[in-house]
Amino acid sequence: MIDSNENEEKNIQNLNEIPPKDHLKTIKNHLKTIHR
Repeated sequence: MIDSNENEEKNIQNLNEIPPKDHLKTIKNHLKTIHR
């Protein structure tokens, strides 16, 4: 559980570093992986 929380925080930090255009791509890919 703790590991997944740490990964979640890292993912959020990574999103903040991504330029806005790539942002949507990342979110869409994220949603795809969640729905699988």
